[in-house]
Amino acid sequence: MKSVAGHPLAIDHLTVLGAGPEEMVEIAAALEVGLIGPISLEPGVMPGAFDLRPGTADTAVMKAALARTGVRINNMDCAALWPETSFDVLRAKLEGAAELGARGVATLSFDPDAGRYFENFCRLGEITRELGLLLVLEFTPLSQLPTLESAVDLVRRAGLAHARVLVDFMHLTLSGGTAADLAGLGADIISGAQICDGPRERTMEQYGHDAMACRQLPGEGEYDFAGILAALPQGVPVALEVPRAAEAEAGMSPLERARAAVDATMGFDR
Repeated sequence: MKSVAGHPLAIDHLTVLGAGPEEMVEIAAALEVGLIGPISLEPGVMPGAFDLRPGTADTAVMKAALARTGVRINNMDCAALWPETSFDVLRAKLEGAAELGARGVATLSFDPDAGRYFENFCRLGEITRELGLLLVLEFTPLSQLPTLESAVDLVRRAGLAHARVLVDFMHLTLSGGTAADLAGLGADIISGAQICDGPRERTMEQYGHDAMACRQLPGEGEYDFAGILAALPQGVPVALEVPRAAEAEAGMSPLERARAAVDATMGFDR
């Protein structure tokens, strides 16, 4: 299966938005990518997301496709924490991730109450530890944890041996971070990365739009793509998160969009 600069390659959900659960797995297998990162949400929350709780049709279809192809789930994006988060609903999504053999689950902070958020992060940590999942914290200026430093600090304060930080190239760059900020952070802190390219400066409105709908292929933009890639801990997975809504609306299939992203990334292999 493909890797870039020694990092196993993954395809995340936004790159192939519009594909179904089986199709997402088959796209990865066709492109010789061994890992995927699906988004699992309750029905109606986000168009194109899957419902990967135990017992759902999406779970059954994806489970069969994973077994058939040998593709595995890297991180399942299913565990954002909001003020109104229900842990009963959240636990069902986490159990679905465990059933599908996910390596970890991704979480973000959208709770402005720092004390409540920290308590709930630790509670989430207890459940993920019980289920054998890594707890992977994503930072972004669009959330309550805007920087790499803030995420690393929270993970260290929580003291959870299975908690890690996810480095999204877009979020690192637009929060003012650089490759140098990753110095000294090993795989015991950094679980991996989400990779894309883009402009170095955006308004918050542009940033919010681009994050979900319009990112550039590796090498097309202004990020220090090669520098950040080289600064990551050796061997951690890197996942393509390259939503391209305009191309999708113009008729480019999920497979075609994923192939373009994989091909661009492999140009950085060494």
